[in-house]
Amino acid sequence: MECTICKEQIMGEIFPENQCYKCWRNIAANNGNLMKDKMENTQKIVTENPDSITIGSATKGAQLKVYGDFSKLEEFKIKVDNSRAVRDYANQILNPQI
Repeated sequence: MECTICKEQIMGEIFPENQCYKCWRNIAANNGNLMKDKMENTQKIVTENPDSITIGSATKGAQLKVYGDFSKLEEFKIKVDNSRAVRDYANQILNPQI
């Protein structure tokens, strides 16, 4: 079934007047008025520094995601080192006993 507002296929529960959850919630949160500006989707296409690496764990002292260009190895290593230094600094401020 298709949502009567956004025309997307309804995959889950169908709400009043054949609305999807996203549209129904938008109307309910805005006193019965559809706020179309809050329903816009944004897509970002990354062309600069498209490569990334995730280091660490969010539960063990912070997780880092570093963006760069893998073909420029030395620049990427500097970004990783700088990211670790910032993470360590932030951990010292938040947890001075460590």
